[in-house]
Amino acid sequence: MKSFANVLKTVNYSRASSSLPARSRWGDFLTGSKPFSTRTGEARPAVKLILLDVFDTLLRPTKPPWEQYYLETLEVTKYKSTGRPATSDKEQAESFKRSFKQAFLQTSKAYPIYGKNLGLSNPDEWWSNVIDSTLIGAGYDPVQVRDEILPELVPRLLSRFSSSRAYQLFDDVLPFLEKVRHYNESVSQSDVGVGEGCDSILKLSIATNSDSRILLALEDLGLPKDLISLDGSISTHEGRGLVGPTLSYEVGFEKPSKEFFLAACRKNNLSFPDLSLYSSHPTDGSILKRVLYVGDQLYEDFWGSHDAGLSPLWLQRDFGESNQPASRTEEGGEGRDPVYLKSRTIRSLEEVLDFV
Repeated sequence: MKSFANVLKTVNYSRASSSLPARSRWGDFLTGSKPFSTRTGEARPAVKLILLDVFDTLLRPTKPPWEQYYLETLEVTKYKSTGRPATSDKEQAESFKRSFKQAFLQTSKAYPIYGKNLGLSNPDEWWSNVIDSTLIGAGYDPVQVRDEILPELVPRLLSRFSSSRAYQLFDDVLPFLEKVRHYNESVSQSDVGVGEGCDSILKLSIATNSDSRILLALEDLGLPKDLISLDGSISTHEGRGLVGPTLSYEVGFEKPSKEFFLAACRKNNLSFPDLSLYSSHPTDGSILKRVLYVGDQLYEDFWGSHDAGLSPLWLQRDFGESNQPASRTEEGGEGRDPVYLKSRTIRSLEEVLDFV
């Protein structure tokens, strides 16, 4: 059987070898044995599934969201006799910045999970509330906002944030997907039995707090359709092992809840027959420990997936200030093990493969 290290040689992947026991640097994933962690040298279960966050993990806004709201609003109102506030452009931009953050947080608290089961008809209505509150908070006349601006502005913003106009991929995303594809392609072409080979596929899926609109943006940015399809099927074409996404709006739970992460695992139930045996204190050898969750948020992603029984990785990219409108990264860290956190902190998606 081929190790991850041997497969990655075929895609010109070269990194300095760390001081590990004399065996595959990535561990022999296909044997089902416990490979060594390249960070600690300790034995750990072989990974079967990688779950990826989206925002600030796979992509980031091309401009801060509040700025994109502001620019689209200027386009809509430049030929209208509307109740724009009598302030300078700089003051108006600052008002949008403050107002958007407040509107997003307030709407999130009033209508969690995009208002599902709380009276909102769909996520578009949720976003319309955010847009409405942003403009009014920035000093626009409420009546004119709802009568003259929103009918044109809402569709423009919804369309923008469904495309590459609003987002850009990080440089390591497509190369990372390609390396996983090459590995799975090798598994599919190996000399193992059919059942064993299929079981050895490394599955890859998205799991994020979002509605389905983000999938349109990911498609526009060139991600494989198998990874962003909501039909729940798994692609074995060319050994990709891609599974459709888990979205908070679709499953009715959001990070950091345990239910969200378990829902993401259940989407892969053919490979997790003992998931029903899950307990609140899974052992190191449990099936959930063979799931990596990769995200940038300390509270929602790292400790949330950890507390659900998964193996977390905290992605800390060096790209400046995050443009996410709301963050709870300072919550839930009290009494946590800083040594464990440091050992599970990575700087790029390439480093995810150190844990497989």
